[in-house]
Amino acid sequence: MRPSWDDFFLDLAQLWSTMSTCSRRQVGAVVVQDRKVIGNGFNGVASQKLHCSDGGCPRGQLSYEDVPAGADYNQFPCFAIHAEHNAILQAGLAACRGATLYVTAIPCQQCTNLIEHAGIERVVMGRERGEDQQTTEEPQEHDAPHPSSIEEDCE
Repeated sequence: MRPSWDDFFLDLAQLWSTMSTCSRRQVGAVVVQDRKVIGNGFNGVASQKLHCSDGGCPRGQLSYEDVPAGADYNQFPCFAIHAEHNAILQAGLAACRGATLYVTAIPCQQCTNLIEHAGIERVVMGRERGEDQQTTEEPQEHDAPHPSSIEEDCE
């Protein structure tokens, strides 16, 4: 059976999440305009930096018991650039206006701010997988910007 476009692009975001070098969380994102991918990304450190999975991130060296999800990034620094940020950077701000973002996790507040600034009109989330992560069986759609009531943090 042929997948819906939302399922197709969410599967692509899931595939991008496998490239993540974050030792705490693997997230993927895809920016789509008129059914064409214009940007994609995963969470990891900036180019030329030591990957989190190789010990390059102080937060990544700590367990969820030491640093629970949502803990202050100033107190427990993270060097990763989030998947949503990477995808928007690759696409370029101007190209994102009116686009759809597919992402495997609920965006954090900083990513939500960036999504709003980029003019992304629709965000579809789902299928985050991992030991400390919940799985969403069905895609969830949200109009951008996201409501500020989203509490879940993306690492």
